[in-house]
Formats: sequence, C-alpha cells, structure tokens
Amino acid sequence: MKNKQKALIYVLFFVSGVTGLIYQVAWARMFIAVFGNTTQAVATVLAAFMGGLALGSIVIGRRADRFARPVVSYGVLEILIGVFAIAFPWLLILLQSLYAGVYAAFGENTVPLVIIRFLMSFLMVLIPTTLMGGTLPVLSRYAGRELSKIGKRVGGLYSVNTLGAVLGTLMAGFLLLEFLGVRSSVYLAAILSLGVGIAAIVTGRSTVVEPSTGLSPAAADSEAPAETQGTAEAGGGQRPTQPEPAERYIPAIVLLCFAVSGAAALSYEVLYTRVLVFSLGTSAHAFSVMLTTFLVGIALGSFIVSRLVDRWRNLTDTFGIAEIVIGAAVLASILAISRMDVTHHALGIRDAGGDLIENRMAGFLQAALIMFVPTLFMGATFPIVTRIYARRRETVSFSIGKLYFWNTLGAVAGSLAAGFLLVPLLGTARAIALMAAFNLAVGVLLLSCRRNRKVWAGLSAAVLVGFAILASSLHPSLFSRTFNIGQEGSEL
Repeated sequence: MKNKQKALIYVLFFVSGVTGLIYQVAWARMFIAVFGNTTQAVATVLAAFMGGLALGSIVIGRRADRFARPVVSYGVLEILIGVFAIAFPWLLILLQSLYAGVYAAFGENTVPLVIIRFLMSFLMVLIPTTLMGGTLPVLSRYAGRELSKIGKRVGGLYSVNTLGAVLGTLMAGFLLLEFLGVRSSVYLAAILSLGVGIAAIVTGRSTVVEPSTGLSPAAADSEAPAETQGTAEAGGGQRPTQPEPAERYIPAIVLLCFAVSGAAALSYEVLYTRVLVFSLGTSAHAFSVMLTTFLVGIALGSFIVSRLVDRWRNLTDTFGIAEIVIGAAVLASILAISRMDVTHHALGIRDAGGDLIENRMAGFLQAALIMFVPTLFMGATFPIVTRIYARRRETVSFSIGKLYFWNTLGAVAGSLAAGFLLVPLLGTARAIALMAAFNLAVGVLLLSCRRNRKVWAGLSAAVLVGFAILASSLHPSLFSRTFNIGQEGSEL
C-alpha cells in the first residue's frame, strides 16, 4: 500500500503540472480582452505566475513543516485552486467593470490606467498562483520523511510536475483552446484540480508525519551542508565533523548561485524564443516549441539525477561542474544557432505552405539540437541543490520553499532583463554569451568554496577568461544567415 500511495501522489502531482500550464495559457488569452494587447497580457500573467509561485513557496513552505498530514494539506491547496479557477471567468467580468470605472475617473491619462489595470490583474492571478507555489514545499514535507532519499523523492516530484507542465503546454497550445475554447479549457483544468485535491485528501488521511519540534529555519540554515556532516548514526558514535570556516558559508553561496542559475535559465527562454522565431515563422509557435523543449530537458535531467544524487558526495563541486557544463553547452549552442539555416533546410521546415505537423516536428528537432544539453543539466541542478540544502526533517518544507523562492525570483529578474535590457543593449548573440558567462562564474564560485580546490578554480577561471575573449569577439554577422531564414534582411 505504501508504494501504491507514493505512485498515486506522483501521478497527482503530474496532473497538477498539467493544470498549471493550462491555467497559464488560458488566463493569458483571457486577459487580452482586458488589456487589448497580447504582450501586456502575457507579461502580466507570467509576472503574476512567477511572483505567486515565489510567494507561495516561502510563505506556505515556512508553515508546512508543522503540518501533520501534508498530503491532505496538498489536497486542500488543489481544491482551493480549482474553486478559484471556476470563479476566474466571473471575477474577470468584475475586473472589467472595475476597470471601466477607473477609465471613467482618469479619462485619457494612460499612465495611471496602465498601472492600475496591471495591479488589479496581477493581484487577481497572484491568489491562485500563491497556492500553486505552496504545493511543492508541502509535498516535500511528505517526501522528507526519509531524509537519506530526499534528493530522489523531491527531485522525482519536481520532474513529474515538470513533465505534466510539458503535457499541459501541448494540450493548451495545440488542442484545448482550439477545440474547446478558453473558458471550457479553464473549467476542464478546474475539474482536474478538484479531482486531484479530493484524491489527495482521501489518500493522505492515513499518513501522519511528526510535526516539527520547533527547530527554527534559521538554526537549520546555520549548519554545514549534508556532505560535510558526520553523524553518530552513520559514523558508529563518532563526533560530528566540524566544517572548515569557508564551508560554513556554503548554504548561503548555494542559495545565491541557485538564484543566478534561475535568472540565466529564464533569460535563455526569452533569447532562444527570439532565435527560433526566425526559423519557425511565428512567435506563438516558436514560444510553444521553446517551452516544450525546455521543460522536457529540465524534467529529464531532474529525473535522471534524482535517482543518483543520494549516493553522491561533494555535491557542491557537482553543482559547480553542472553550471560549467551549462555555460559550455550554451556557448556551443551559439555555434549551432549560426548554422540554423543548414538544419532548417535539412529538416525540411518550410516557411509557408508546408505540412503543419511536419513543420512542428522538425521545429522540435531543431530546438532540441540547440537547447537539449543545457536544459538537461539545468534540470539536474534541482535535486543536487535539494540534497545540499535540505538537511533536517524538521525544516524540509521551509528549505525547499526557500530554494524555490530564490530560484523563482532569479527567474523573474532574468526574464525581465533579457527582454527589456540585454537584447536592446547587446543583441541576441552577446546576450546569450553573457548569460553563459554567469553560469561559468557560478561554477567557478562553487568549485572555489571547498578546500583543496585551487586547481579546479584555476582551470574554471581560465575557461571563463577564454570565454570572455570569445564573447567580446562575437560579431552580429555570426547570426546573419539564421536571422535571414524567415525574413530577408532581419537584424540581430
């Protein structure tokens, strides 16, 4: 029964990933009626989604360590999400009425109108997304019962939820909105959320996790990471190993590096979408292909590493190596992008008049050639960081929530920086190179944290310096053939 219960919880969290992406796509489409502008509608929903996930992960995660029945608590969150989703179309009508009153008050003064409209819409989406943000920390409380397997358990939850997000993206982008319509798609997702919630409550009633004994999260954060600790249980009565002074700062450094890693990841989403537009023809198609490929790579990387990470040592070093591989793979992707005109024609992608399904399949293959390796290692970092940072059963939920919070805040900053600063100031090629430099810098920092790592730090720094020279020599003509695939004369 215990294994069946775990399998069911994984299935439920997979469905939760499906519904989350359906909501995101459908709500963005609904807000177009409010904003009259696709870009502003999508930006509002994405900002509220990421902000809500960050807020929920830290606020609910801080309290989840006291939940005796975390699976039941997860079910309650899913039911609240479903109820809100059912009410969402009606709340949107109310929002439009309120906006009409605001318009009457301010007239043609567009600045306050845009600000107030954004804030009202943002707060509306923030409520359910905050509940969504709490689901992983709450279920981490259940997974953290076996601390020795926390990398496998929490990484597994993260990977199946991400795979669900892949399916949700495909369903919403290519099936549901076209055949059911926006409102019916939301109602279908709401029914699934309610079903998940009810199933979780029924399943979790018999599972009781001993509540936290009152250990503060701050106290847990002050300890050495799992890889530097020795315990009486593991060491046959040996005294705990005291970390080196520099190693005491590893939890804070890991948190900072995970935030920077999140910023780089979302920047790549924006930048790779911009690249794919010139090959695949439309921004909507390019975004769907990019997001699906991105999520598949992250889910697969998280799944593979979660099966292995609990047996690994020197995890801070492993995290650093993964970041260096990401940076190197992104550098390689720049060269792959510069040859996209070759792969574009080799895969048979046609700008117009070609078979739609064939074009989409070829588009996925082209995106995979560019993005699969870096996204695979991005997904690998989550179970690694979880294993480093979550060290006590009493504070598992708070630790996971804190990780998720900072990674998500970094993601928000990265997406905004890429769209509004990096591309206008540097262009796409140099922007990709700059973000790869951040990954390499994170890797150098992590490898430099521990003693006897001067050789690693020196080699990594040399790679970074070499890359800086490469990045400074990039010329816009490197991408000229790529950006002329779909639009003659397009500029970088």
